[in-house]
Amino acid sequence: MLLAEVAIGYGETGRLGAGGDGAEHPEVDAPEQRYGVMETRVVIDSIQSQIVRVESADGSLYTIPRSWMPANAKEGDVLTLKLACSEDGETTELRFTVDSGATEERRRTVRAKLNQLRERKP
Repeated sequence: MLLAEVAIGYGETGRLGAGGDGAEHPEVDAPEQRYGVMETRVVIDSIQSQIVRVESADGSLYTIPRSWMPANAKEGDVLTLKLACSEDGETTELRFTVDSGATEERRRTVRAKLNQLRERKP
């Protein structure tokens, strides 16, 4: 769960835990391999002041500092997370970018589902 590593950060025990933002986070075992490049997509669930909640593909929610997000990011946007780590486990790159194409496709899908629900007869 590299996303969990990024969103939450390592505790002194080597397990993932609270990231200093005051929010509670589940403890998750850190993966064996902590180097290389990983890309994944997340969706912004909510933005509250300096905290952003994102949802991963498996439905897990993570709390991330607003300062890590692109300035133009807003609720509902699909973000690509790129994380690169060196062999010694140091993060060498952490970047969230708005995926405009995926965001628009997601919005079209949601609109189509809502329209289907509205057209159903009671």
